[in-house]
Amino acid sequence: MRTTPAHGRVDTPNGSDLNVRSGPSTTYRVVGTVRDGSVQPLRCRTNGSSVHGNERWYKLPHHRGYVSAHYVHAFRTVPWCRILGS
Repeated sequence: MRTTPAHGRVDTPNGSDLNVRSGPSTTYRVVGTVRDGSVQPLRCRTNGSSVHGNERWYKLPHHRGYVSAHYVHAFRTVPWCRILGS
């Protein structure tokens, strides 16, 4: 069963673009960017490396990447990402 993804607004310092990474950490490679102020669909949330004290990351469905929740204000609760094989 498919559900409508949650959404969130990107809010970065100085209006800069937000890096989309291949995994939930700043050590993963950058696979794209999203613009400050844009509203993005959020597939799910997971924990990863800490960004300014926030370890939460959101997976984006269209980029197949992750953004730090420190820079995204979700409009509603985002479901946890499912772990394959569990």
